[in-house]
Amino acid sequence: MLGERLGEQLVLEGAQHPLIVPVPCHLSRKIERGYDSTALLASAAAERCGGRLVHALRRVRPTRSQGDPLVVDRARNVRGSIRPMRGAASSQLEGRSVWLVDDVMTSGSTANECARALKVLGVKKVQVCVLACATLRSFDEDVQSEA
Repeated sequence: MLGERLGEQLVLEGAQHPLIVPVPCHLSRKIERGYDSTALLASAAAERCGGRLVHALRRVRPTRSQGDPLVVDRARNVRGSIRPMRGAASSQLEGRSVWLVDDVMTSGSTANECARALKVLGVKKVQVCVLACATLRSFDEDVQSEA
């Protein structure tokens, strides 16, 4: 259902037959969960909006969750962890625009790392579609800034 909602949002954004790339999950996380949640979201979104799912990225090392309190530098946590996949599917991306799909955007560091890898494949433009965005400010900071 959530993937279908993402697909509906892509239609509202004017995406016509978009290329959809899921943020890759490391093999250890897939084994731990028993599935790849982001790939499932992206697949449902692609089906709903008439897009095409392209597995163009791979996670080459596990990372901590970006929301983990032990992660002080989110960009450093994911740096070098995502690489482009070479092959027939990725070769279709050169000069094209893609939608990167993820479940939650915490700081944008994972999306930036994915965009870097997609640019290596010749992608012209990367847009991001997520279910939720986490805020980096606490409620107390918001209240203090309004006072």
